[in-house]
Amino acid sequence: MALIVLLALSVLGFIPSRAGECEWDVRLCKTEPVSTEMYCLRTGGMDVRDLDPVEMQKNMGFPYYLKLDLLCGFKESSGRAVLEDSITGLTPEAVVSFQEPTHPTHFRPQRLEVELSVASLSDNATCGSEMCEFSWYAPMPIINGSVVYRVKVKSTEMGSQQLHEKSFALNVNGYMVTTEKGENEASFGTEIQAIEDVLRVGSPSHPLWSVVDHAPVLLLPGIPGLAAVLMTATEFQHTSLIEVSLKSPSGSRECLQVESSMIQETLSTESSLFVIHNQELYRFLGNYSLLPLRVPPSDAWEKLLSAVCVSGLVPVSVPHHGREYFYVLGGGLQSGTLYRAEVYDGDVTFTELVDSIGFTACEIVAFYKNLKRSTVNNPGCQVRSAAQNAQTDVTDIILVELLFHEDQEHSYILLTFDGDFQMTEILPEFILYSQRQRHQETSSLNLKFNGMSLNPSTGILYIWGNSLIFSYILTWEEEQSFWHDSGFPSDQMIKYFTLSYDGTFVFVTEQEELWWGQERTDSVFRLRPSQGWNELSHLQALSGDHSTLTVFYDGDKELQEVLYTVDLDGKGSVVKRKIPVVEILSFSHLPFLSTCPFDLEYSVPHIESFNRLQRYSFNPQLVTSSSELHPTRSLALYQGLVYHLLQLHAQYLMVIGDPKESPISRMEHSCNGVLYKDFCLYLSYNNVSGVTTDSKGHITARLPDRVYLDRTASFSFSLFIRAHQLTLESIGERAVNDIRMFARVPNSKYLSVTLQRYVKLNYGGVLYKVTVTDKGMVEGQVFPGEKLLPFSVLFRIGISPRQCFQQTDRGMVLSVMLIHLYSFTLLFSSPFLTL
Repeated sequence: MALIVLLALSVLGFIPSRAGECEWDVRLCKTEPVSTEMYCLRTGGMDVRDLDPVEMQKNMGFPYYLKLDLLCGFKESSGRAVLEDSITGLTPEAVVSFQEPTHPTHFRPQRLEVELSVASLSDNATCGSEMCEFSWYAPMPIINGSVVYRVKVKSTEMGSQQLHEKSFALNVNGYMVTTEKGENEASFGTEIQAIEDVLRVGSPSHPLWSVVDHAPVLLLPGIPGLAAVLMTATEFQHTSLIEVSLKSPSGSRECLQVESSMIQETLSTESSLFVIHNQELYRFLGNYSLLPLRVPPSDAWEKLLSAVCVSGLVPVSVPHHGREYFYVLGGGLQSGTLYRAEVYDGDVTFTELVDSIGFTACEIVAFYKNLKRSTVNNPGCQVRSAAQNAQTDVTDIILVELLFHEDQEHSYILLTFDGDFQMTEILPEFILYSQRQRHQETSSLNLKFNGMSLNPSTGILYIWGNSLIFSYILTWEEEQSFWHDSGFPSDQMIKYFTLSYDGTFVFVTEQEELWWGQERTDSVFRLRPSQGWNELSHLQALSGDHSTLTVFYDGDKELQEVLYTVDLDGKGSVVKRKIPVVEILSFSHLPFLSTCPFDLEYSVPHIESFNRLQRYSFNPQLVTSSSELHPTRSLALYQGLVYHLLQLHAQYLMVIGDPKESPISRMEHSCNGVLYKDFCLYLSYNNVSGVTTDSKGHITARLPDRVYLDRTASFSFSLFIRAHQLTLESIGERAVNDIRMFARVPNSKYLSVTLQRYVKLNYGGVLYKVTVTDKGMVEGQVFPGEKLLPFSVLFRIGISPRQCFQQTDRGMVLSVMLIHLYSFTLLFSSPFLTL
């Protein structure tokens, strides 16, 4: 029996920007064995050819280094800023996070971070001055099984300016090959350099579909007039326009579409790319030697479901039980059919969703409707969307649209499928607007829905179209109710909907309006167009014409906008910018004098012995030169040290109670015997050339986002909520007594939460002691870390206004996870304490 609970306390809001004139930048660099200088590469991701595990083992090192730089507008000012900040005490660090593969190969989840202090390396090997231009470098560690990497750059508060932390996606690009000339090109198509010849300002935006946090390469479709896609392995820090090389560009006779030359939809998984062209589905498997794939990489696009006209894809953004899923909607002669695709270790299989007697979803709906209607004519039927509920076993939720000619009583039906279809809900005409209302209100709006989205951690199913309704599917055994998100106009149609899986969502309408909302609230807010957006546009004016290509949440759950811009010289480029949701909403929706009426302080117990996040911290060697600049051989030694300890980490598969079995203990005692004799000799020989190595203190403990507890165990923490003075003045002294926090769990069968409240009048706040307990209701025995069931716990302060969007530089996020290590596991991931 096992239980995981993730409690994340995050406060949305606004603080004034403290950013200086510069910002952090990261590039991948390499050095040849005989070279004394670094050369940096294009930022299109890591080349799979350099990451062969056999080659890394042979060389006892990693192929890449990280170059940390400052972008200050001009190259000269950037170099000067690096020198000035270094002299005034700025010390940057790079934190590399490794994403475990969808199908872990270890006995337990491998959650790993490496914190690397930088080494200063001269940019000019012949410089003999003590004031040479230099850059900051650190090794780029690679581990077997991970193809998604995130690098966060942070620094001390010293230096000539204050710099915000910034993170970068540096993923492995398994879709690049090397030509005979030594140049890189895409393995599935041809790169187009002059993108202004293809892209057009004003083209509609398209959704960016991928498996969240697991897809190393993203594809964006919708290039007008050409079978092409935008490809990125860096979350659009660097983007390539690739013309896709398909075998049948004209499509089949039965599956022709109006826009036959355009890639209609794309989907990125951990190891494969899927595209729809002329209602035909194609797949390309990447070259990923770091992943445990069952099949070899592709040489060309492979056509799938050759006998099926494909009208669309429905992504399942969160993998389940070591597998990735998505749905395929049938079109043409197969209209009304639905297929579930399962990707496991690179191998893809398709299952048509039919019941035990061979009925499809539409056929079973027609069968039930004919039993209740005095007509022999079956209504027209179409599967609009599907979602996957994988709390225990995989259950499919299917949205079926009935196309009546006369009667418009019920036009949408929800089905569930677990081997047989069950009709769960006929969507009513009226909408229950809010749980807080005393009576139900009806709407005369003729509902039209385009799709569904499900967040497995909250159990909320969103159905969207010309309205947005949601339901808590984990309570469907008791009752089935739908609520309406107010604020969205009925004359708009939602084109695509995106969840952050961290408590928020956005959607884009057919008119390219951008809307934002929080989960478990009943209101949505328009970001664009709005007064706050107009003010932002004046402050962040882009030269030339531009239009939105897509919006998406990055690996840090920040909302990003991808734009196509054309400068005054007619040169086109694809750029990414963060959408400051907090500032936009605060500009228009804050009713309080302060941006948020409360402060939060929390305390948690020491949980290092329960977490599954291992964090290593490395410092470069000391150098004896007067300039304190490292030579390339010193950086190579630094890299070798990181490589050696991560090798020890890879051998440390299970959590063992004996501290002598830890990697750091083995590192400290490695030179006392003969086991690591060659490595110790390597260190001592390098000491002669002015380099020393400190092999102690490489592990640091930090509060992770997950804690693992045994069956029926509990985890407790304290939260102090203090009202601002402006809040006390605006709503009176009763604010302290009226501050109350509420907790909600999506399924009380497995989890209980208790809140103990203590009013602290002298401190102007309330102290809450929170305890989250596993009820021990999950049955079965599996390996630790397998079959994680996501649940979310929401904490809300009842007195606060609905529009309170406060956050800090670090996001004030506390994430805690509870688990029993021996069997079936529940993952409780709660993203927000909502004010």
